[in-house]
Amino acid sequence: WLIGDFFDRGASGIDCLDLTIKLQRQAQESSGNVSAFLSNHELIILCAYRFPDAVTDTGNTITDFWERWGGFEAVLQRFTEHHAAFIQNLPAMALQGDNLLVHADTMVYVNYGISIVAVKESFHRFMLSPDVDQWIRTLEAFAEHMAFSMLGTHWRPKG
Repeated sequence: WLIGDFFDRGASGIDCLDLTIKLQRQAQESSGNVSAFLSNHELIILCAYRFPDAVTDTGNTITDFWERWGGFEAVLQRFTEHHAAFIQNLPAMALQGDNLLVHADTMVYVNYGISIVAVKESFHRFMLSPDVDQWIRTLEAFAEHMAFSMLGTHWRPKG
């Protein structure tokens, strides 16, 4: 499992995503598995790709917002619909044995459902939404950290 954040950690985000796509294809061809999670950084580049000139309540564009997160203009210029479609199909969470796997320790997931299937479907619908304000709210909620430490060790979502 790759936990996301392919973007905004340098100028090679597209290369990282292309490599992940290639590894998934190679793994499937040899009966293996390579999977990746949806992360806040995949969401923000998808948002910047779809709504580059939309203005946030701070008066900045979505592209400005994305660049403050570490985005590079050259990366966004190379981002294609193929990349967008791949990101839209990434799961927000998965169950591996008895372990719930997620990208971040944030409660944003429960805003989208109380089961793995519900969260996946809700995130998929969300990523098709033209509502820029909803995108911003979700991105801000995804930036939360340490939420699970408050829950203790007994929290488990419905499978």
